[in-house]
Formats: sequence, structure tokens, C-alpha cells
Amino acid sequence: MRFLSMSAATRFARPMLLLAIVGSFVVSLAGCGGAADGRIAAERKRLVLAEEPSGATSIAEARKNLILQPEVTLVGTIGAADQETFQPGAASFVLSEAPAKGHSHAGHDADTCPFCRHRAKETPLALVQLVDEQGEVLKTDAPTLLGLEAGQVVVVKGRGKWNDKLELLVVKAGSIHIRK
Repeated sequence: MRFLSMSAATRFARPMLLLAIVGSFVVSLAGCGGAADGRIAAERKRLVLAEEPSGATSIAEARKNLILQPEVTLVGTIGAADQETFQPGAASFVLSEAPAKGHSHAGHDADTCPFCRHRAKETPLALVQLVDEQGEVLKTDAPTLLGLEAGQVVVVKGRGKWNDKLELLVVKAGSIHIRK
């Protein structure tokens, strides 16, 4: 067995030392991300309801009863025609009325269906803001926080308020159920 010469040992040690330095830097970065991932996981656990809450209403129904009942449970579809769905850097999204029961079927495309396209132009909208326990909008966008996508049907629970300036219902939601 031959031993490495001094120059061979040095050539071998330099890349290993560099790898060790880079590795410790990557581990420290992962530690920072791990804290953020832990916070996101905790918020996800707090927000997401495994079971769908009872008494969900349409956006129009909730708006009509808002003065008497500011606590709302809404069912709707994430996204709306000609609207930005998600707000970057904030856990908020646009919610439109859910499709009429029995209307959609396998292979149904709401973008090409004349009934759905007409309904989308007239549909009431809500701005859903997922909030922390102090009522502040979470600073992580909804797709990152909960894996939400446009077109998903969700049920949200929270406190609704009509915004005259935006002309839509704003819901500060403390919980959400994502329909499968």
C-alpha cells in the first residue's frame, strides 16, 4: 500500500476543506429555511379544517345577511375572470361563487361553457384574507402557505365586511376547508 505524498495530500485536503465550508454554509441556510417552514406548517395546521363546516352559504347570501351576521361561512371557487387571483406576499385570494350544483361534469370546461362564462361576469366576489390569531393578514402568499390553486372549491370561515371602495365582500378568515 502506498501513502499519499505531501502534495497529493494537500491536493486532496483543499477540496475537502472547501466542501466542509460550503456544507456548513448550506446547513446554516437550511436552518433559517427550517424555521420558516416550521412557521408555515404551524399556520397550515391552525388554518386548515379536515372536515367541511356546516352552514356554508354563497357569497351573495352572506353579503345580504352581513349586517345581522358578520361571522360568515362561505363556499366558493378560488379565482375570478379578469381578476388577479393571489396577492404576492400576503395570504389572500379572490373567491367567486361556486358552480351551480349539478351543472359541472367530467370534462366540463367553465371557460368554454356559455352558462359558466355568463355567470362569471355577474358573479359576486369576495376577497379572502387568511389571518393570524391577532387578525393580521399572514405575510406568506396563499399558494405557498396552503398549496392553493385557482379553480379549487373552498369553504372559508371568518368575519366579513363590505368594502365600498373595492365594492366587494372582504373576509378575514381564521379557517379554511379545501374540497377534494
